[in-house]
Amino acid sequence: MQAVILKLLADLRRQLGMSFLFISHALNVVRLMCDRVLVMYVGKIIETGPAGQVFEQPQHPYTQALVSAIPTIEARARQGHLRLDGDPVSPIDPDPHMCRFYGRCPRQADRCRIQMSHLTPVLEAQLAACHFPESLSTEGNDGLEDHQAGHSDRQL
Repeated sequence: MQAVILKLLADLRRQLGMSFLFISHALNVVRLMCDRVLVMYVGKIIETGPAGQVFEQPQHPYTQALVSAIPTIEARARQGHLRLDGDPVSPIDPDPHMCRFYGRCPRQADRCRIQMSHLTPVLEAQLAACHFPESLSTEGNDGLEDHQAGHSDRQL
């Protein structure tokens, strides 16, 4: 039944040039159906960009964990499921100044506890709400060393 509905949506999109908002936890379906992706965590947008780019180069640690959990046939293509330890922030009344992912994030630092990160460009057409997006580690050793030196409480 799901395949029939997805085919109908794809046909409508193609025939009518229609756009739609597709909300799902089925990431394989999102990847197939969407041109752009918006990832949320505890009611806050944490990453957005072109679907292929977000799935291939996730910048926020939560997006990376989601993508790593997508089942794949090719074992070599999957580097393993990222485990998120720690305690999640209460979704009932989250601190508006604290990063919603603080407490579970492998990159968390004191800054994340006192200052919410806002969506900022990390790659072409891709935004992430993280003080320490993945692209930081691709800048070379100098950028990473500067980041680590300023945040000794960072957990790896």
